[in-house]
Formats: sequence, C-alpha cells, structure tokens
Amino acid sequence: MTIAADKSLIKAVWSGLSEPAPQRSYPLKVQSFVDRITATGWAYGTDIEDLPSYMDPRLDLIRDVKYRDLAATLGLPVRYVYKQPRKSDGEVTGYPALSAADFAYLLITLERLGFMMDPEPLVRALRPALLQQAEVTEQERQVILYEKQRHRMVPMYLHSKPSERFSDLNEQKLITSAGYKVTLQTTDLGEPLSLAARAPKYRPAKADSSAL
Repeated sequence: MTIAADKSLIKAVWSGLSEPAPQRSYPLKVQSFVDRITATGWAYGTDIEDLPSYMDPRLDLIRDVKYRDLAATLGLPVRYVYKQPRKSDGEVTGYPALSAADFAYLLITLERLGFMMDPEPLVRALRPALLQQAEVTEQERQVILYEKQRHRMVPMYLHSKPSERFSDLNEQKLITSAGYKVTLQTTDLGEPLSLAARAPKYRPAKADSSAL
C-alpha cells in the first residue's frame, strides 16, 4: 500500500519510531475514550490528538504534524459536527471530527507504520454494527477485517514522490519492539523520500503453481 506523503510527515514518523519504545501501559481513561467515541459515532479533535499519544507517547514528538494533515494524507474526511437543531437555537458551533470507523482506521494505520497502537478495543466496539451494514467503506472494511489481518497486512509505504523511482539512495533501518521492519530512504543531503513498514507476520502470496 503506497501513500503519497509530505516529506515532513515521513521525517516525523521516522523520528518518532527512532525513539526507545515505551512500556505498554494504558490508563483507564483509554476506555472512556472508546466508550464516548462509540456512543457518539465521532472522534473529535482532542480524541484524535490525545488517544494515540496515550497508547504511544512517542507520537507527542510528531505534534508538528497536525491530525488534519494526517487525515488528509489518508483520505479521511474531517467533518464539522453539530448538536441536533432546536427552534430556540441562534448561533451554533460545530466541532471538527472523524467518524468513529475512520478514526479506528487511523489507529490501525499508525500501528502498521510501527507505533504501539492498540486499535482492538475500538474495533471490537464498532465491528458488530458494521457487520449489519449491506455496504461499507474501505475504512470500515479494514475495521471488520482487522482482528484476522493484524500484523499480517501488506507493507505500507509513505512516498514523497510515488510516481518516481530512485536508485542509489541512502537507507536507514530499524525493527520496532513489535517486530515491524521500517526502512527510511533519503538523498545524499538527508532529504527523506520514502518510508516502508513491513508487518512481522506478513508473508507474500505464493504464486499459483497450477498456472505455470
């Protein structure tokens, strides 16, 4: 899976992953996030910024990459959400938010990049209702399939110039505590061009021998 990404995002993700992995310790507040997001169907700006950082404090290091930019990179629409209108309402205030399923997909993507996310509580809460839908979005489909495919999904690529191919680039590699193999490609001047993350249980599909 290749995603066109700004160089600043690639650099920030690599910088975060290069820090020592934190001990996995979730405060009870994480469940309150999940309960509220599931009940409302929306993840607001504070949810999007705070919950991933509770799961992996290294994400504080990429706060210069705003969640709106990350959502846009993944093609996730940020919508303004309002209270139900009343006759007495005058001026109303809307709050930017992602749908609950899109936010779960964002958590899944951060895990696929190598961060210590745990999308499972939110996925578990959303999955029953999603299974009742006749049609789903790609993000909702990924939520439904998450438990089966966790740590097995195809490699993820962030590429600043996905339509171009380069050779003789400098490479830096690391392996996360969860076993994700991450490779950063840069120019001789240290300019980040791409980042690849390979899941620890990923196995390429075998060629069909009957077709040979």
